[in-house]
Amino acid sequence: MTLKQLEYVVKVAECGTVSGAAKALFVAQPSLSAAIQELESEMHLTLFHRTNKGVIVTKEGEVFLSYARQILEQTALLDPALFLCGERLCGPDPGAGRRPL
Repeated sequence: MTLKQLEYVVKVAECGTVSGAAKALFVAQPSLSAAIQELESEMHLTLFHRTNKGVIVTKEGEVFLSYARQILEQTALLDPALFLCGERLCGPDPGAGRRPL
């Protein structure tokens, strides 16, 4: 499972169609479909019921989406924190420039 796959699942659920999500994410629809199917296979879940009008989130998909959104929200908080720790809040890396023994 990758963060990219989580982003894809959340966007498909928001858009209601794989093609709409693909456009919003600037990815090819077959690539998006493959990534979601790979995730479903890996997790042994069916996240969406596919119809000719779009997708419907399954009950297990709803549970998965709640966790996926939390993970993505935490990741969004983590990225700036790492930047601040590396550049501003924590100061320079005390080991920077040292040669290994």
